[in-house]
Amino acid sequence: ELDEYETFYRKNMESTGYSSIYVQRSGDKRDGCGIFYKPKSVELLQKEVIHYNDLVWKHVILMIM
Repeated sequence: ELDEYETFYRKNMESTGYSSIYVQRSGDKRDGCGIFYKPKSVELLQKEVIHYNDLVWKHVILMIM
């Protein structure tokens, strides 16, 4: 879970050369979806965030890179 993304994960991963994308889950949840990657190895061309808000997938998110 990435409920400490800004205060812990992002800072520590950036210090080792990683970039990241994070989207918090909808609703009252504090977690979300994060992707960490090495910009020397891959190039982010586009980011797409999908929020599922139906009965089965309530408060679920998906990121496509």
